Amino acid sequence: MPEAIANARLLTTSEAAAAIGCSYRTVQRGIKAGSIAVVRVSRRVFVPEREVAKIREAGLAVLPSQLDQPQAKVKKAHASTAG
Repeated sequence: MPEAIANARLLTTSEAAAAIGCSYRTVQRGIKAGSIAVVRVSRRVFVPEREVAKIREAGLAVLPSQLDQPQAKVKKAHASTAG
């Protein structure tokens, strides 16, 4: 195991979400999309502190994986005019 990984502080997904300022689910989506690097230990998933710092330094309010998703279309209700 590389020394950088062995000495890295690892955060749970909940801790990473709190540090980034987003929801736990947002972190999960970023991990699934591959935009957040993780370390897997058996069945557990950890986010390296350096990855959290990278996201915070970039000032991302939205994770890169969410930028590619199409925005939901908003339907406007048309007021009917009674004559």
